[in-house]
Amino acid sequence: MIRLIFTFVLLLSSWAEAETVDVKYRGPVDLKPFTCQEITRSSVVNRLCYDASNQYVIVQLKTTY
Repeated sequence: MIRLIFTFVLLLSSWAEAETVDVKYRGPVDLKPFTCQEITRSSVVNRLCYDASNQYVIVQLKTTY
């Protein structure tokens, strides 16, 4: 019974996965400190990620960061 409850809790839990993107001319960047937003109103910009503590922006243009 406990195993069933544990499995049920795991299925309902949201997992926070680490995401690293390869930024052109910079290399891999961990997006953990960034707040990212999908952009749907642009045909060029797909995603915008902002790190407020470092005042750093990463923009995804089509498939390139």
